[in-house]
Formats: sequence, C-alpha cells, structure tokens
Amino acid sequence: MRNILTGFFFLLCAPAWGQTGATPGYVGSEACVECHQDAAELWRGSHHAQAWMEATPNTVLGDFDGAEFRLGDMVARFERDGADYRVEVTELDGTTTRHKVHSLGGVAPLQQLLIETEPGNVQSFDVVWDVEGESWYHLYPDQNPPPDDGLHWTGPYKSWNAPNATPRIIAGIMICKPASTARCSQRLA
Repeated sequence: MRNILTGFFFLLCAPAWGQTGATPGYVGSEACVECHQDAAELWRGSHHAQAWMEATPNTVLGDFDGAEFRLGDMVARFERDGADYRVEVTELDGTTTRHKVHSLGGVAPLQQLLIETEPGNVQSFDVVWDVEGESWYHLYPDQNPPPDDGLHWTGPYKSWNAPNATPRIIAGIMICKPASTARCSQRLA
C-alpha cells in the first residue's frame, strides 16, 4: 500500500506541461507538500526521496579520499577538491579527464555518480559505490567499452539529459491534477 501511495504522489506532483505552458524545471519536493501532506510524509521516508541528491558531505557515501578503482586499463580516482567531489578517469585509450560529480543516484544498495562532463551535460558513471561492501564497483565488469562506443559512460545511452531522465524531472515531481494546474503553474514559473 505504501508503494502505491508513493507512486500516486509522484503522479500527482509531476509537471503538466501541456496545460501550464511553463517550461519544466526542478522546483523541489517541498512544492507539493501543501496540497499532498499525507503522501509527502510517506514519500519522505522512502528511498525514492533519496533517488537523486546533490553531492554534499551529508549525501556522498563513497570513498573520495584518493581511492582508486581499476578495470583492465581503465582507472578511476576519487578525490575531494574543496567542497567538490571529483573523479579522474584514465580510459582504455590512455586519455585522462577530470570531472566534477554533479549529483548522486540512490543510497542502497549502490550509489551512482552523475558526472557533468561539460556544462549542461550529465552522464551516469559506470563505477558506483557498493554501500554494503564499502567499495567501488563497476556495473558492467565484462563490458568495459572504449570512449568511442555509444555504451561507454560518456556515450548517448548514459546521458541524464534525455527526456524523463534528467535529475530535474526525476526529483522535480510537479504534475498536478487539472483542478490544481493554476496553483502548480505558479510554482513552476
């Protein structure tokens, strides 16, 4: 029953773009609480509430104290740079790049890093933090494609900028019933 209520909460609170004419954007979970208090309370305690989070000391679970992960010739180094979390990746072709962790996906059993490879482009990194094992783990250890492959973590199939896959939309839960569209479109503006 709790899962049904949580799902219903998401349906009630995601953008009704066709009705509002507003451009979808992240408005935060609290935008729905006023109208949907019971569902919001159930949702707050769920893993869905933590499905997407900014990378902060309170949310990052992985080891960013110079930890290193290797899979063949691919090496990922995890480090802090002031308040930022960064991943330095040496790819199969020998190229090394350094990226800021944009945000996080999930809290258990794995926490995935969402990396901004260039301004406005967020990709899901294939090396994730295994919460129970407290170690870095590759999602596809038998399929480590080179950077020019579409299935590589920088490729089009790992982009979080596609429709219905951006962190704004996943966490932005702003669709409303037609009766409350005016109230919600004001929040979107």
